[in-house]
Amino acid sequence: MSKPLFDYDPESMDRLAELTSSLLVLKARVFITVVGKRGSGKSSFGRYLRKKGVGKTPSRKVAVIDDGVMVTRVFGLFLRRIKDYNFSGELDNLAPFVPYIKRRHSVVVCVTDNPTARLAWTDILVEIASDDDVRQQRLIQRNGPEDGRRRYEMSMSQKSFEADRDHFPYIHYLELRTDIGLPSD
Repeated sequence: MSKPLFDYDPESMDRLAELTSSLLVLKARVFITVVGKRGSGKSSFGRYLRKKGVGKTPSRKVAVIDDGVMVTRVFGLFLRRIKDYNFSGELDNLAPFVPYIKRRHSVVVCVTDNPTARLAWTDILVEIASDDDVRQQRLIQRNGPEDGRRRYEMSMSQKSFEADRDHFPYIHYLELRTDIGLPSD
């Protein structure tokens, strides 16, 4: 198995597992929304949760929707991508994916940089944070020098979700740093 892209803070991961478990005692399904700027590691974190699960919730019970695409297992073997081609930018609370979120999915993770465009609320809001120079390095590595710098510059003018946090209902908030354990130059 390949090494994860990030070394997630064990305390934060334990806290996420604890929050998820406590909510699953009260309700059948927990919604986790992952937000952050470009290059902060949102998609990598979503992929990590899809592959590893959340705390005691195994990966087969976790559905991850990242930028309008849900990846789910078919017959427990094959991965299937379900894409929402018709997203209009209006609040829909992930309605196009509801038929694919099975009863077995007790945790639904939505990865986005703007949750208020699609969701009315969430149970757990996870804000991914990373230093700007680390984000720039990741974007350049992922998209190449020219496009990576352009995307980084665009992200610098991107409105921070911090301002919207007070207007987006959630039960629990968790900040997760993705630059922990990175080798220093």
